[in-house]
Amino acid sequence: MQVMGVNFDGLQGAELEKASRQMGIGFTVLAQDPSERFKLPRSEALPVTYILDARGQVRERLLGEQTAKGLSERLSGLRQEKP
Repeated sequence: MQVMGVNFDGLQGAELEKASRQMGIGFTVLAQDPSERFKLPRSEALPVTYILDARGQVRERLLGEQTAKGLSERLSGLRQEKP
């Protein structure tokens, strides 16, 4: 599993890295919206979480803030489902 975030504040390079560190973000933060590249549906609200399977297919689209516990439970449920 890989976690990635997307910055929509226009930060780039060292400025984005510094902001990520200050917020305690320990995962990769993209400076560009990956929607087109990964064929993700556009979201009208932030934050949004997409869960993709190993083939890159969207399995879940979750709006609003997510907790580690909630994501863990959802991932466990998806692992038990057939793709």
